[in-house]
Amino acid sequence: MKPPFIVVGLACILSGTLPARAQAQRAVAPPLQGGPGTVTLTLEQYDRLLQRAEHPVKRPEPPPIPAVLARADLHVRIAGDRATGTFTLEGEVFQNGPTRVPLIMDATLLDVHIGTTSVPLVTEGPMAVALVEGPRPFTIALDWGAALSSSPGRASMLLPVPMAGSASLSLDLPGHPADVRIAPGVITRTTTAGDVTHVEATLVPGTRAALSWSSREVTAPSAPQEARTMAEVKTMVSVGEVEMRMTALVEVTVLRGEPERFEVKLPPGFTATGASGSALVSTEERPGAIVLVVQRPADRRHQFLLSLERPIGDASAIETPLLSVANVDRETGEVAVEATGTVELTAKENDTLRRMDIREASANLRSLSRAPLLTALRYHRRGTEPAVLSLNVTRFPDADVVAAVAERATVTTLVTVEGRTLTEIALTMRNRAQPFLRVELPRGASIVSAEVEGEASKPAQGTDGARIPLLRPGFRPNGAYRVSFVYVQDAQAFAKKGRAEFELPKMDVPVTLVEWEMFVPDKYRLRRFDGNAMPMPPAEAAPEGVVGGVVGGLVAPGEAVNTARGSGLGAGVGGGTGGGYYLAQSGQVFGVVTDSSAAQLPGVTVRAKRGDVVVSEVVTDASGWFLLSNVPQGSVTVESSLPGFQTGRATLSFDATNARRVDFQLPAAGVGETVEVTATAAPTAAAAPPAVRIGGALTPPPAPESKARDEFAQAPSSNVLNLQRRIAGVLPVRVDVPRAGAAYKFVRPLVLDETTRVSFEYRPR
Repeated sequence: MKPPFIVVGLACILSGTLPARAQAQRAVAPPLQGGPGTVTLTLEQYDRLLQRAEHPVKRPEPPPIPAVLARADLHVRIAGDRATGTFTLEGEVFQNGPTRVPLIMDATLLDVHIGTTSVPLVTEGPMAVALVEGPRPFTIALDWGAALSSSPGRASMLLPVPMAGSASLSLDLPGHPADVRIAPGVITRTTTAGDVTHVEATLVPGTRAALSWSSREVTAPSAPQEARTMAEVKTMVSVGEVEMRMTALVEVTVLRGEPERFEVKLPPGFTATGASGSALVSTEERPGAIVLVVQRPADRRHQFLLSLERPIGDASAIETPLLSVANVDRETGEVAVEATGTVELTAKENDTLRRMDIREASANLRSLSRAPLLTALRYHRRGTEPAVLSLNVTRFPDADVVAAVAERATVTTLVTVEGRTLTEIALTMRNRAQPFLRVELPRGASIVSAEVEGEASKPAQGTDGARIPLLRPGFRPNGAYRVSFVYVQDAQAFAKKGRAEFELPKMDVPVTLVEWEMFVPDKYRLRRFDGNAMPMPPAEAAPEGVVGGVVGGLVAPGEAVNTARGSGLGAGVGGGTGGGYYLAQSGQVFGVVTDSSAAQLPGVTVRAKRGDVVVSEVVTDASGWFLLSNVPQGSVTVESSLPGFQTGRATLSFDATNARRVDFQLPAAGVGETVEVTATAAPTAAAAPPAVRIGGALTPPPAPESKARDEFAQAPSSNVLNLQRRIAGVLPVRVDVPRAGAAYKFVRPLVLDETTRVSFEYRPR
């Protein structure tokens, strides 16, 4: 059976439309041959054409770069007056076909290959470029060679470094050369095995590293020269409960000869637990001594760090010699004593050891301490006379102490009419060693986030409650610091009126003072409080003219503009220090921000912009007022924004010699993108004051209250505003907290592993 055919006008196909007959009936009998401008397609071809038009093939994005060299490992060997080596380069080609891969500059290459296959190589000036087929990862080996440069006593060469992401060097030098240098680069390790010195280093990619080392002529061996040395020993003695430890920093100065072995005598009963040093090759243990073998005998100074320990039990009198370096002409030293636990320690002086002030001890010695230093002594030993340390130790039993304590707990709770609450608890901690805080959350509560000194931490859940981290890696506080966590709780929804109860979680650290601020929707009024936390009435407002007033030179009503300028201590309404009301000055924009119900909005960000540049920015206070200063002359756009509300915008031609008032009324999100408002000119000195400064905060002018408020309701603090902003932008929860409401504050001192509860009656306003 032959497939059906469709005749489609070429113009229709190009425009993406079909004739009405083709849309109504796709499969028809083969038509007659079309006239000029038509194309005959099978149904299968037609369907494929439609599918390709609806789903075009998406071409893959090209790689950002053709290829990359990730790593370069350089293995170089020195033999005679030549240097040869193999450079192993690892990388990847991202595009198809032959790709240019820059390898190295100013290098003499003997061969370039991938495995056993040679790689085409071209030169572009000083750069050697390989052609690698892609896409695929690759490993290229470069065989390199160069001649050495010699100067009296030294040999050197220039080593080209490939242009890779990182470069490392493995260098084999004959004999025992000294003073190996690489620039630019860092030597990470030097070892000697037989007659070969192996050097490992990191290099700077794409540069030429200058390598140099000392070279000596081989001469007939001379008679060994008698060695003469001096030693300086700084010893930290740590007295524990059942053992004594010694940590000694030994510095040996060579006066004559080239000794490569130094013998250190150990005090009786002590065992060496560690030995280290920059030039130390190996150690040999002997009865009562340890032998230190150095790598560079020609050096004039050697330093070693030795660790010893021995058991002492509960002995109260301890007498032990100090470690010493054998066969030295002179030895000086310092001794510092520390102890763990609660002890009283006395060190006896003798003919060799003399007491010294702890502050006079060497900084290197004090850096070895892990506990407060109790005493310090110095000595000067000649010949074989020993330096003996005598200690009297009195131990006292340890008493139980509190590992952690919270000086203050600042609690902020946001309450919704649906009964869902969001609570943040911020603790001012003093912590010695307690890693976690055990928290028993109220029923239906779950932790949302936790922080330790401003950085997020991860809580854990145990069988007896949640665990909040009190410490984090690398953070060891010496004083008070902040630990906070946020939890959300589902409770019974508010009715028209009734009684509600809220409680805080139990915490296993003592809390000196709990301050609890509860933010309740403005439609409810609370009364008849009960529980084990005391409600706090709001602080009484200061009399008019005593607080606030002329701040930074603002003028008071009744005075001429540009008078009474000063530091904020001028007289105000009523004659009090600091003044009372003030008028906005020239160059300022002020106003109030409210929602659609005329409730004032705190925490709104208000910006003055000239084009795209922000020239002034403030946040509305607890009563929704703002004051923008230093607004420039000309066209200015004032914007107000708050998460959950639409953005308000006002464009005005600003006269910098006067002030302007701009009020915003922001509807809830979803009503519109922006709200356009109008601006009014600033009032004159005789007009009613637009705002008042009380205690440094901008609040609206006093007005008679339309409704009586209960005695405990007060304006929310910045803690409430900050938590509201975090809900909108940071916390991964949805809590529909009203923006308008009242705060109720409670306080309770001395809380330890018990629940803090508050209950109250609520009714509509």
